[in-house]
Amino acid sequence: MKSLVVIFKESFVISALMSIVKAFDAAYNNSRLKKNMTGIAVCFKNSVIYGILSKYGNKKPYYRYSFVYRIIMSIAALFDRLFGWINSFMSGWLSGSRAAEDTVKVYNASAESKLMGFGILFMSIAAGSIIALMYAGGMSAVNVIMCIAVFVLGLLCVVISLCKGALKGSAVLRLFAEFIDLIR
Repeated sequence: MKSLVVIFKESFVISALMSIVKAFDAAYNNSRLKKNMTGIAVCFKNSVIYGILSKYGNKKPYYRYSFVYRIIMSIAALFDRLFGWINSFMSGWLSGSRAAEDTVKVYNASAESKLMGFGILFMSIAAGSIIALMYAGGMSAVNVIMCIAVFVLGLLCVVISLCKGALKGSAVLRLFAEFIDLIR
């Protein structure tokens, strides 16, 4: 299966744009403008103004020696140590956790499994939203249409993940699978 980058590189529009850019690049490399700009840059590097500007830009800022900066940096160092300790404590605590193992399994799952998961998640969100809107009394046409649209999107994701064998030659499905693999 071709990757999304290869598909774009083989596109006529992208190829035409790249040809135009390469033509302008070749023209600029052989132009007098580039020779003149290179000469000006060399002269500027050896000038007094460049020396003054570089000394001003490269000097250490005055705030580094201030008392307030030292206090802020010491507080940041305390937080850094605190979060490092929390990380070591939690990583030891989660090492045998079933939820952590399941999270790693979901992360390493295939694109079809993730697509099925996203579909079920979208359908669950839409169903929960409709139930919450019924209890809260906020059922308007716009809210219901949005919930139905999210539910249909979830249903579409589930159907695509289940019927991947039947849709194997589809270009749209291939691009959709490449997108899911890219965000993985």
